[in-house]
Amino acid sequence: MMETENLREIIRIGRFRFLIAGFLLFVMGSLLPVYGGATFSLNRFLLGYLAVGTGHLSIHYSNEYFDRDSDRFGTPLSFSGGSGVLVCHPELAETAHRLAILLITLSLGAGLVYATLYPNSLSVFALILAGNLLGWYYSAPPLRFVERGWGEMSTALAIGWILPGMGYLVTAGTFDPFFAVFSVPIFCYGWYFILNVEIPDEGADRRAGKMTLIAKRGRTFGLQVIFISALAATLWYMGLSSFSEGILFIAVLSLIPLASAVRGYMKSGETDGRFPLVQENIMALVIFCFLVDGFLLAGVIP
Repeated sequence: MMETENLREIIRIGRFRFLIAGFLLFVMGSLLPVYGGATFSLNRFLLGYLAVGTGHLSIHYSNEYFDRDSDRFGTPLSFSGGSGVLVCHPELAETAHRLAILLITLSLGAGLVYATLYPNSLSVFALILAGNLLGWYYSAPPLRFVERGWGEMSTALAIGWILPGMGYLVTAGTFDPFFAVFSVPIFCYGWYFILNVEIPDEGADRRAGKMTLIAKRGRTFGLQVIFISALAATLWYMGLSSFSEGILFIAVLSLIPLASAVRGYMKSGETDGRFPLVQENIMALVIFCFLVDGFLLAGVIP
């Protein structure tokens, strides 16, 4: 019974629901070149996501391990604050640590297999390595980006470049100006996401010494930056919409996270209701990614 309970708690640390957003971004990146005429390879897609998905999952375990002391100051929510498992079960900390290392090893191994099987694919391994380093040192010493004011930037890079970038590479084989242009609004959404996650943890992060933007500047400032990020993404898409009806449609879809961010911005001076607001913001972003993927998929299906 105890082993079963421990297994259940170890699975909880993984917070597998967060993999959905990463998968949607990977799919988005992989479908973009297909929409432009490239050939889709299921084998490359699956092996590429094996490398990305295990790396993404490792972050959940490493963050939980390295934040196990500071997590006692906060209350876990469905979208922030960790799982809280190691606060209640500190005896599982070493297991979480080992799982994080194992998952990173699997991620890098899959990246090496990919680079071996497919020519001119060292860029895939390089991106996988960069993603794992960003994820590990987000919370791991000695770099510990989250305490040095670099947590938001590292997350925005992972969301805006590494996750969709890996998808793009496994299909297109190389980066090109189109991906560079398309990744800009996704980078904005990386800021949108991480600031929403940080808002409920403001007090706990401040007590734990985490130098997040929200801990330094407050929730009201965070909701304002979230609005600016969503607005910048929509304006970017609209600026490109004259080149393609498809981008115009994506610009219309971007109004979903923007509308949610506007609502948060309008209520940024209020003292309560922020936690439901940020949850709505995150759901709006996930819906946007899902609809963009559906649109791209519909455009490539014969």
